[in-house]
Amino acid sequence: MNIGKLMTLAMLSGFSLAACEARTLIGMVPDGSAPDAPAQGDGATFDSPVLVGDAGHTCTPPTFKNDGPYTLPAGVAGTWTGYFQGGSPLPSSDVVKLSIQQRADGTGEIQVTMGTATPPPPATSATESYPPGASATLGTSLTVIDGFTYLAHAVTWQGTRLKFLLGRAQPYESWCALQSSYYVPDRAAYNCIPGYGGTMTPAAGDAGAVCIAQTDDGKTMTPISCAQLAMCNAVCSCDACGCSASAFSQDEFDVTFDGDVVTGVGEGHNVRLTRVAP
Repeated sequence: MNIGKLMTLAMLSGFSLAACEARTLIGMVPDGSAPDAPAQGDGATFDSPVLVGDAGHTCTPPTFKNDGPYTLPAGVAGTWTGYFQGGSPLPSSDVVKLSIQQRADGTGEIQVTMGTATPPPPATSATESYPPGASATLGTSLTVIDGFTYLAHAVTWQGTRLKFLLGRAQPYESWCALQSSYYVPDRAAYNCIPGYGGTMTPAAGDAGAVCIAQTDDGKTMTPISCAQLAMCNAVCSCDACGCSASAFSQDEFDVTFDGDVVTGVGEGHNVRLTRVAP
């Protein structure tokens, strides 16, 4: 069952485009490193909330409910490959691979790769869309990244039945690590833009779009990159130390092992796998 949630951003208005276009965007860093703190003292309307986090880590990583170490039942370790039946979470591939391994400390590790593409390289820019070439649009749900290897969380075994969750935001960890964390007073929380909503004008995905982050009370408006406006709420979790990939958007696998065959449901589609390596 797919329990990923559609992440939407509030569309707000009432700002001067001329003033916004004349300002340097928050986080616009030439070398692609983490953004610096915004300049202060430019007037009450555009003063940015205080930058409180350093880039690259959070105080406490986001966690999945019921996550923790686990051991593997006998006979399931190995590599299992197959396909989604009757549909796929990817537009161009139905391939899925399940890798089940025992770590040196005796605990298990399960990884899932969907698709056959080369996964995108780690992000190098805090202000450009990720993966490279993606369009910065508002209100877009997270999708599976072709070729990316996801780590299973909240793993449970019931005999030969395996259930686990995948974090859809995991591929964006490198992008979130480049972000700075801003304290947003009207939410008493942190985000990688100075607010939790904003505007994109003239149109979502337009090459000439101007984007503004705005606090709920409408008193603080800050020019930011459109990629940050489109992505921060959807993929990152931030605290007083920094930002990392969110654990909010999740997908579930529920499969059963029968000898060298695995069947069940993953990403909302039927799955069939066979063992290819011990």
